[in-house]
Amino acid sequence: MRFSGRYCRGKGEAAAFTELEWVKSQCQEKLGFTPHPGTVNLKVDANVLSRLRRLAESRGIRLVSPSPAYCNAVCLRGRIGRGDSFIEGAAVFPQVSGYYSEVIEFLLPVEARERLGLAGGEEVQVMIWVEEEEADKNGHPRVQEGLGRRMDHF
Repeated sequence: MRFSGRYCRGKGEAAAFTELEWVKSQCQEKLGFTPHPGTVNLKVDANVLSRLRRLAESRGIRLVSPSPAYCNAVCLRGRIGRGDSFIEGAAVFPQVSGYYSEVIEFLLPVEARERLGLAGGEEVQVMIWVEEEEADKNGHPRVQEGLGRRMDHF
């Protein structure tokens, strides 16, 4: 799935989340990288965000909190970039009600603002890799718990 978004500042809460030991450990295990503190926030069309949330719920990679003090999250692997510079990571959807109505957050293994020249309002290209559905023994689709196989890529 390809679309674009505009870089915007977030609430400033993601750095604390990405520094949690269970988040770093599960990102490394399930996404293949340890996230850089914080996220890159992109304002997108509400219809795009709705579609991404549905994809995340049906085919996402789950980050499961070991404590009720923190929310779970669902991720979709992909990459963001501008021009010839792209960074692989994952869109993350915290499972809390009322969370952002037009913004997606991207976990990345490196600092992206300077690397991509982001200050505010720049257009950023996004590619989400839709994971293949795997079926359980009864033929029901199940959520990927790891990397999965890419069906679509640049």
